[in-house]
Amino acid sequence: MEPNLPVGALVFVNTDVSAEEIEEGDVITFSKGRETITTTHRVHEKHTATVGEETSISFSTKGDANEKPDSERVYRDDLVGKTMFSVPFVGYVVAFLGTGMGWFMLVTVPVTLLFLDGLAGLYGAIEIKQADD
Repeated sequence: MEPNLPVGALVFVNTDVSAEEIEEGDVITFSKGRETITTTHRVHEKHTATVGEETSISFSTKGDANEKPDSERVYRDDLVGKTMFSVPFVGYVVAFLGTGMGWFMLVTVPVTLLFLDGLAGLYGAIEIKQADD
């Protein structure tokens, strides 16, 4: 989706949008089948078909940097939502925090800093007490 959505961007998605509200040109996020990996692409075409009383909606999508539309359609059940905005590079941080090393750093760095701050305060109190004696 470069240049509009840079690689590594954290994408915020409105999940309250129905398939009926999505139009050509909208940027949507979807997940195929039971996959946990999501894709964010622009709607290239909206396909609507009515069978009896039911309306089937699907989308042809295309990444902005891609020359051709995606080969598979996105169906109503695949839709996660419509992209509202993104924050560049924050997605890398979120992905890193999802790893074991990321969680380790998320916990150990603040705890270490608090410990060092406490030691510095204790050292300062000892120096003041020794100066008073």
